[in-house]
Amino acid sequence: MNIYKTLVISFLLSIGFTPYVLSNKSQSAPFVLITMLYNEKNPKRMKEYITCLERNMKHELIETIHILYDKTGDGRKNNLLKKLQQSDVTITYLNGRATYGYCFELANRIYPDKKIILANADIYFNHTLHKLVDYDLTGKFLALTRWDEEKKGELVPYRRYRGVNTPDSQDVWIFQSPIRRFQDDNIPLGWPLCDGRIAYQANASGFQVLNPCMTIQCCHIHRSRIRNYNRHCALEALKGIRSRPVRWSRLKYKR
Repeated sequence: MNIYKTLVISFLLSIGFTPYVLSNKSQSAPFVLITMLYNEKNPKRMKEYITCLERNMKHELIETIHILYDKTGDGRKNNLLKKLQQSDVTITYLNGRATYGYCFELANRIYPDKKIILANADIYFNHTLHKLVDYDLTGKFLALTRWDEEKKGELVPYRRYRGVNTPDSQDVWIFQSPIRRFQDDNIPLGWPLCDGRIAYQANASGFQVLNPCMTIQCCHIHRSRIRNYNRHCALEALKGIRSRPVRWSRLKYKR
């Protein structure tokens, strides 16, 4: 898509019209990536987001990238938004964070019969995504723990404590559209404990929740350490919320 086609599609989405989304990539590219961005003012953090976006745009298996852009932080300078508007992506403008439920509805409406990747904006994908091309996602909900990109580019699986796997942290969710809605999917994307909460809801809704992070690497760039929320206050507000850890595993294919 060129910039003019992208702007037209974004406008049609803003007025509730569902366009048929075309891409310059091969129609055999099975994945649609949905992610959320906002007016990040820190240049180091913004660079991390742009790096991940550009790497995902170059990935041969990702047909379309759909950005859910939170306008609430916009001001006179919106450098990241300008970059997005000049890129080959589709943008939907929101007032606030998107919820998982919103993303499910969007995927069902605009991208039926696709493998959907819902990911945090500081995530990019490498060659391991190819291992999902022929994998049957029917009845499954993948929740992937990230691999952190170190200074020299090496990838290390995220462990909150040294030597101990972290089953309660995921940055990526993959499913086949259309997906049936969960009993409670009104959970803001990117908020503390959202990963455990959505895993719990997926399991309660009858999905097989898997974390094959030892097969599929979702690569995380966050060396700036910039965070835009008070984690302690957010966690206090979420006390008593039901969540579910998802142990690390490898993909298993039917023979």
